[in-house]
Amino acid sequence: MEGENVLGAEQSVASSSLLGESHTLIGTGIEAKKATDAKAEYQKNIDLIIKGNEEKEALVKVLKLVKALVLNFKGLLLKMRQAMKAMQELESLFNQQHLSF
Repeated sequence: MEGENVLGAEQSVASSSLLGESHTLIGTGIEAKKATDAKAEYQKNIDLIIKGNEEKEALVKVLKLVKALVLNFKGLLLKMRQAMKAMQELESLFNQQHLSF
């Protein structure tokens, strides 16, 4: 009877040891899954940041082009005013010449 108790105790220790190992493996698996998910989320956030930075860089380029266009239009507008004034003077001269003949 006592031999059976010892054998039963050994089986109980062995099964609890295996049970402990399986819990450890399950726990390790869960932690690995959490780590994998966290890494994927981190990479997703990094990709979003990179995309956002690229969009900002593109916007800065567009704004620089718009600024250059506005500055060129200001210069162009001045030249167009001068050209209009010259055209009006020419028209006035042609009208005077026409009246002279």
